[in-house]
Amino acid sequence: MKQVKQNPYRLLGIYANATTKERLANQSRLQAFLKVGKSVSFPLDLTSYLGEVERSEAIIATASAHLTLPQDQIRYAQFWFVKDTPIDTVAFNHLESGDLAQAVEIWEQRETPSSLQNLIICSLIREEYAEALSYAERLYGDSEAVSHFVALIVGDEAGIESDHIGFDFLDALCEELGGSQLLPLVSSPAWQEHLKDHTVAPLISAIQEAIEEAQKERKADKSRGASAGNTLYKKSKSPLAKLKKLLSTSDTQYQLIADKLGLEILQCAIDYYNDADDIEAARETARLAKYASSIVVGKLAKDRCQENLQTIERIIESLPPDEVAEEVMAIVDYLQEFNSQPSKVDVAVTLLESTRPHFQAIKKKLGATNKFYLKLSTKVVDSALHDIIEEVNDTQESVSDFRGIMSLKECLSRAWRATLLMDSFDMEEEFKHERYSPNRSTLKDVCEQLHIDTSSSTPTRVTTSTPQRATSSSTPRRATSPTPQTSFTESESKRASKEREKRLDKRMKAFGYAILFVVYGIILSLIIGVIYAHSNDNDDFGSTVLSCLFLCAIIGAFVGWNKGN
Repeated sequence: MKQVKQNPYRLLGIYANATTKERLANQSRLQAFLKVGKSVSFPLDLTSYLGEVERSEAIIATASAHLTLPQDQIRYAQFWFVKDTPIDTVAFNHLESGDLAQAVEIWEQRETPSSLQNLIICSLIREEYAEALSYAERLYGDSEAVSHFVALIVGDEAGIESDHIGFDFLDALCEELGGSQLLPLVSSPAWQEHLKDHTVAPLISAIQEAIEEAQKERKADKSRGASAGNTLYKKSKSPLAKLKKLLSTSDTQYQLIADKLGLEILQCAIDYYNDADDIEAARETARLAKYASSIVVGKLAKDRCQENLQTIERIIESLPPDEVAEEVMAIVDYLQEFNSQPSKVDVAVTLLESTRPHFQAIKKKLGATNKFYLKLSTKVVDSALHDIIEEVNDTQESVSDFRGIMSLKECLSRAWRATLLMDSFDMEEEFKHERYSPNRSTLKDVCEQLHIDTSSSTPTRVTTSTPQRATSSSTPRRATSPTPQTSFTESESKRASKEREKRLDKRMKAFGYAILFVVYGIILSLIIGVIYAHSNDNDDFGSTVLSCLFLCAIIGAFVGWNKGN
């Protein structure tokens, strides 16, 4: 690692606890040789393990400058060898001859501050970071060993605080290796907390910064919500993953930032969807909402994500498959135009003829049993059937003479032709058996009673293969608005309301006729009573008149009620 390979002590060819005299002597020797272009090597170059040493006059001058202050001497000494005991001398003989394993074995025989320090460096050279941290915890966890190590480097008179140098070592290691790599290897609770603070804070800061950027972009232009959400997802994915490894999901710090991140991604998705006209907006929104739901931890945040995700998934279920999006949008345009027209048979026929070629194309691509195809086809038939029933009922109610009967026959004839056209449409089984077939049967019975031809001949097909759209809007409407299921419910409600109004109108009309005929009956009974009294001179005039009144009132009420119905 860099801290070892480019250590100033190595560049100068000395141990970390070498005297100032030794350091200056090596420095002078190096400068003299380098000045005349000659190379210099030292036993501690350890080129077989650390590679060649790059030396120049400038590099040597910089290395010497780095070791001027006591604090810097200790900082660099933490990543280089020290020689303090006879055991160290024996171990270095093996190390300098290229036998690192034997040197390690010797140092492990007796634990001293210098042997622990040298074992740390050997482990770092081998890239055995777990071993290096284990030796470091034993060295820096012993205050007497730390004091001895500091004294080896700068002497007893330097006045260096030794309490924090263990954390200094950990921080330097983090800069090169990263705290997330070191944290699982540390067993000391104090070191674990220090590493968390050292690594968690930058990760949370990075996520928070990304959230603020996304929030700013989303609020400036809601149509960029998806872009802001995707950028936030990419920027936060790596730091969040690292944070999850460092902290458990039950950790308050993790929960707070994860919930904040997830809810911001969700809000980006919502703003984008509410502002978008694109038919694909729902799918992009769902993708972001799913990711947001997978991030959040808290119950309130999870509930909100799930609620919005379920809503958007219901919308997606009503979206047309990509391969029939164009046909579906055309049908929806015709439906919107149809809904703005009066409830007439001819309007229903126009809807059926306009949409049939599109349904044939959808059926060819998706198949006759596709649920989306059947739902949309049922929606169109239901809408047309409603208008046909409306005009037939209205025409029936207005029949009062021969001309009205002829008008009814003409309406029924058009209604039956429209019914034959609806027969060519596929429908959902429930709708077909519970609504369409009963109404078709009723219409057929009425037609046959009036001697209208009800032969099941196939209606003439439209000659144009692809009809023009009913609207001229340049911006296509979304195929999911209105959805077939939602509109079906509204149609049923509309029919029920109109039927109630018709029944009420009939009852009011019948009641009015009954009152009118009762009045006619009373007047008639008074006239009959007066004539009877003049022609018959008797005492029963009063009872006769009352009897006539009662009889005529009953007859008038009966005749009037039947007339109204």
